[in-house]
Amino acid sequence: MDVHPETSADGSPRRDAPGDPKLQPEPPAGKLPVVFDPDLCEREAIHIPGAIQPHGALLATRPSGWRITHCSANLAEILGRTPHSVLGTHLASIVGPAAQGSLRDLRPYAKMSLGRLAADAVPGSAVPRRTLQLSAFHSGDRVCIDFEPVRLDAGQQPPEDLLRSVLDSFKSATSQDSLCALAVAGLQTISGYDRVMAYRFDRTGPGSVVAEAHAPHLESWLGRRYPASDIPAQARRQYMLQRVGAVADSRYEPVPLLTGRRLEDATPLDLTYSALRSVSPVHREFMCNMGTAASLTVGLSHGPDLWGLLICHHAAPRVAGPDLRAAADLIGQVVSLLLGSLNEAESFAARNASQTTLHDITERLSRPEALAEALGHAHTALLRLVGATGVAVRIGGVCRCYGQTPGPVVAADIVTVLQAVPRTGNDLIAVDGLSRLDPKFASFAAIASGALLLTLDAAAEDVILWLRPERSRTTTWGGNPDAHGSLDRETGRITPRTSFAAWIQSIAG
Repeated sequence: MDVHPETSADGSPRRDAPGDPKLQPEPPAGKLPVVFDPDLCEREAIHIPGAIQPHGALLATRPSGWRITHCSANLAEILGRTPHSVLGTHLASIVGPAAQGSLRDLRPYAKMSLGRLAADAVPGSAVPRRTLQLSAFHSGDRVCIDFEPVRLDAGQQPPEDLLRSVLDSFKSATSQDSLCALAVAGLQTISGYDRVMAYRFDRTGPGSVVAEAHAPHLESWLGRRYPASDIPAQARRQYMLQRVGAVADSRYEPVPLLTGRRLEDATPLDLTYSALRSVSPVHREFMCNMGTAASLTVGLSHGPDLWGLLICHHAAPRVAGPDLRAAADLIGQVVSLLLGSLNEAESFAARNASQTTLHDITERLSRPEALAEALGHAHTALLRLVGATGVAVRIGGVCRCYGQTPGPVVAADIVTVLQAVPRTGNDLIAVDGLSRLDPKFASFAAIASGALLLTLDAAAEDVILWLRPERSRTTTWGGNPDAHGSLDRETGRITPRTSFAAWIQSIAG
């Protein structure tokens, strides 16, 4: 039977097909020859790469007849059977009747372990004795099977022996940050990777390292932020569907998927759930630029959203086998559940503190005294309510100031300027830089830069004005956040950024 690389839906060769100039051996300069267009990153179809990583093999079949329709080009190396001898044959001749029969219970959007297979027990196999771990998943109307050689270094403690103590340690977490610190320490103990980080996404897309465990010789990346383009939207979606992903060697040569010409239907295999899925060539070069040879990544979810990631980096190639990935997956599930409960606990504590403060204010206002005097006596609680350093209360045309303020006259000017700001329908107006509204307030930035205005009456005469001083915020980025890539003027190719050195950004407001 003739075999050829899997093709795209339009019939063109897959990106990772043999002969593609982007995947030839590395040039002398050490760069991986990858074409990179930042504007197209989020549209890259990373779930249908047409190739796998070389440390395992893959077969695909249709349940209608269980004939093998696709296989990876390295099948002989892993399983001892050539693609030519396998394509079109019955799946049971490779995995056995029992394993094939169990595939009837395979659910969509799920993976199933088929246990282990001795490669030399496969009829016609030409490899020495080797044990393979098999796992199956759906890809459209096909069923795919990953074949991974079982690896256990001499003296290595299996992950499950360490997992219980790591999970038990999570009981001591009192906040999301402390939970992340325990998670990275535990995952590093289990995995042995050089660096393990907890990475949290912001609402706007960028993220930051909120916890880290690393080898003593490595520089700390704790607190560093990275732009949203470092982890594009489709990569984030991938970690919601398949929680764990791994790259064994960032300089690997992708292994194309093959199919017999008479078996081909021009529909590429969806490898979303494959542990062997070949990752984007841009991502591989990105890893090389970071000095990372191997990675293991675990998605952390909060409800329907991706909260963040547990990211493991290693300087040398390293295969994350099924047992390690299963342990990492369980850690990810438990951490995700606890993140939600700890977030609720932190929110409850904040609400409880606010309610206590409001009770103090209400109790003061219930006393038989004028409103202005009551609010003045409650000024400490008013400051605590919003975390302000100064407050001005204007009742009946009289302005009284408490804490750090620029005085009644300037406070009245601030109220006038804020009341001219367009409202969104409520009685609160908030700004984080008064000098941007009126330059005359710049000289008061040390005590009044941020402001919150609450109107107490329909005529907008009675108000409470809270003030905060200007605060300089310093952000340490992992490289210039605006430097997404570089252009090779000779070839016209753009490659991912190469510098991840600390890049300091200061913002006042």
